[in-house]
Amino acid sequence: MLRVAVAEALRTGGYVCLVAPTRDLVRQDCNYFRDRLEATGLEVGEVHGGISPGERKKVIERLRSGDIRFLVGSAMMIANEDLWKVLDRSALTIVDDVNAFDEREHLRLLEDLDCPLLFASATPNELRNFLQRIGAFGNMISMKGMPFDVQPTKVHEIEGVWGEPPPEQLARAQDLIRDHLARGSRIFVIGRTRGDVPKLATRLE
Repeated sequence: MLRVAVAEALRTGGYVCLVAPTRDLVRQDCNYFRDRLEATGLEVGEVHGGISPGERKKVIERLRSGDIRFLVGSAMMIANEDLWKVLDRSALTIVDDVNAFDEREHLRLLEDLDCPLLFASATPNELRNFLQRIGAFGNMISMKGMPFDVQPTKVHEIEGVWGEPPPEQLARAQDLIRDHLARGSRIFVIGRTRGDVPKLATRLE
């Protein structure tokens, strides 16, 4: 995404927007861009709920004046009318982890943008209807090889029960978790809500 963003910003002389679903991912993407673009003179701005309205206004002013060439923002870029117009005038808008956005609340608003769009997704089939509607599904670029050595992905499907508390869902994967721990693997556990996270952590402990 960095390479495409830089190429378009330099080719068009405009700015590129990157929209990510969470504040943490915005900061992560922003830090990555800043680290890679250090000493190039190409500046990166960020916009999300953790930045005050005054600071956001300054970032947008610097973007419009050409001082900032890359803007990394959260879903508020799509939902806020003024920020949506910033996306609309970009040389390119990249939507990172598009599957994490709500189709009715956010993705439908992207359909009216006039700027070029690039969607990043590990599972595009899950958004097939939206991606086909917007014309992206027929223009897919797939990674032929990872930029680093990784083990092939193996999917383990474990049946759950509808409405079951998250810690009990975790218990169903207990044998699989123990097997990975015995092999020295790292395990990432993702909760559906912020409230689930401490419950899952307690269960794992």
